[in-house]
Amino acid sequence: DMKMLLPNTFKKVGLVVAPIAFMMWLGIQLGYLDFLLGPWPANMPVRRVLLVTGAFSFLFGMYSIAFSKEKFEDEMIQRIRLESFLFAAYVQLALVFTFFFWTLLIGDIKQGGFELFLIFTILLFWVSYIIRFNYTVHLGIGEWTTE
Repeated sequence: DMKMLLPNTFKKVGLVVAPIAFMMWLGIQLGYLDFLLGPWPANMPVRRVLLVTGAFSFLFGMYSIAFSKEKFEDEMIQRIRLESFLFAAYVQLALVFTFFFWTLLIGDIKQGGFELFLIFTILLFWVSYIIRFNYTVHLGIGEWTTE
């Protein structure tokens, strides 16, 4: 049911918010914004608030892009949307299988590595959905669809 999708203007908001929030999060993680935040141990509360704000703003931007209506919603767009979700699920499943077979070969991984893998897996799902959906709708209608 397309009533659950956000209005089309949220896509534009997401296209602005997601990259800015990601760059903010990445800049803080890599220490590029330390000149604004001050010395590292003393700025931990501010750093955490900004990291969480950046991460959730990025997710808000991604979800706004993913769950916004197109200007002209029809049955074909709905079908491409569904096929794109299926494609993203297959990509995610392939990554999970590859990861677990890889860990069988190399052994256990550190706790932090597993957490990063889980975060990457979730983000890969949404990024692959957004790329596949927008590519099919805006650049290649009919190329990926089947009867």
